[in-house]
Amino acid sequence: MNRNQILLLIVIGQGLVIALLFAIRFKRESADPEDSIAVVEVAEQMQQAPSNARESTLAEALTIARAGLAEMRANMTDYRGRVVKRERIKGQLANEYEMEIKVQCRRLVEEEVVAPMRVYLKFLQPQSVAGREVIWAEDQNDGRLIAHEPGLLNVAQASLDPRGERAMEGNLYPITEIGLVNLVVQLIARGENDLEESQVRVTLAEGQTIGDRECQQIRIELIQPHDELNFQYAEIFIDSERQIPLRYAAYGWPEDAATGDHDGPPELLEEYTYYDIQTNVGLTDADFDPNNEAYDFPAFRINL
Repeated sequence: MNRNQILLLIVIGQGLVIALLFAIRFKRESADPEDSIAVVEVAEQMQQAPSNARESTLAEALTIARAGLAEMRANMTDYRGRVVKRERIKGQLANEYEMEIKVQCRRLVEEEVVAPMRVYLKFLQPQSVAGREVIWAEDQNDGRLIAHEPGLLNVAQASLDPRGERAMEGNLYPITEIGLVNLVVQLIARGENDLEESQVRVTLAEGQTIGDRECQQIRIELIQPHDELNFQYAEIFIDSERQIPLRYAAYGWPEDAATGDHDGPPELLEEYTYYDIQTNVGLTDADFDPNNEAYDFPAFRINL
């Protein structure tokens, strides 16, 4: 066996070890809901509408959402901050994750992409994944995401299909759907999903806060279960000044709702809260480059 063959076997062996480590890590995360920033009783999170809430309509809520979407698409080029997310996956409430986030917004001029969407994530909490970094850009690496594990597992960067099994493990949505603009697009789609005014109760409340930002809260509650929507009620918090969404949380019907009993505690389905968001900060190619010296991506890469 010559030297090149030996080197090839070493590289293949490293790849198999890395693939196994990624598989073990992602499986452990999805199966360990106790490894969380702050495990709380979901039933305690259900809130009545704020005391200053006023009755509204689905049409008004959609108008607010569409105006915010238009504002972001016209005037927001990029942003950075932190996001805390928690999702119920296959019936199990997964870990709560806190991440540093940088996003370059996708922009079109006459239906031509003049700026592709790009995302950088650095995991801050829980401690078991702190230091993990992920980069995805629709114009780089054939649309695959690049990720590396923290600590002793940081032996290589992995190139993954963003919608593949490994990348989706522990995630309700792919990284390609992350961010403020995509959140509003999804909310509008849900609001337009064959809902009628008689099927929902909508309230608006000014003067709410997320972090240090004053927000308007939109609360949408389904009067009866809907064939296409799995939530009982959802809450959206819109930054009053910038018209960007800073929090979305959806709660599901009690397990016995199908029998007509809707009095049980709701189940948290998904929640995303954005903190310290700074917009139009002038992100550059370096912010989405694994070779950025401020990042901790190793040089060796393997496709998984």
